[in-house]
Amino acid sequence: MSERKVNPNEVIKYRKKNPCFSGAEIGRHFGISSQRTNIILKEAGVKTTSTKWGKSTICPVCKERKAHQSAICGKCYKDAHNVPLICDQCGKIFIRQQSQVLTAVKNGQTKVFCNNKHKGQYLGETHGFRIHPENRSKFGGNTPKVDQANIIDLFKAGYKQIEISDLTGDKYATVHYTLFKSELGKKENFPKVR
Repeated sequence: MSERKVNPNEVIKYRKKNPCFSGAEIGRHFGISSQRTNIILKEAGVKTTSTKWGKSTICPVCKERKAHQSAICGKCYKDAHNVPLICDQCGKIFIRQQSQVLTAVKNGQTKVFCNNKHKGQYLGETHGFRIHPENRSKFGGNTPKVDQANIIDLFKAGYKQIEISDLTGDKYATVHYTLFKSELGKKENFPKVR
């Protein structure tokens, strides 16, 4: 298939009048191929790409080139989907992903914390042993100190470990451990595990 003869000056004028047209569109207008159009434009020193070329690869937010054809670049997408929050414990501003915030709201969470340490401090202050001291012995938080001298004295007086446990209110394992670690335990040769 032979191409039409075309005046290069007409192609150049048409390009200048229509900067958004691609080489293929200009070639169709004159009945020539896009390659022939590009050759004519290059020889004349005229830009061969249309002004709309590359617009889809520029982020509308930051005006930087993006690597893919999505609406905005990855950095702008991340920035747009991050939510600034204020920690309820320390008052510091921190960033969370929008999806994490929405999940927390759906689950009924009303407090936000910048880290697990602050979350633990808040839970300790509002739901911990300060508010409910009756739970200390149940869960082992801040248990009272063991009176080791009393346990040793009771053992020397002839009481058995189970009886000492009942009298002092300490667990049997605590009584056994106290006696095992004392000098008395070394003399009596307590077994390590009973």
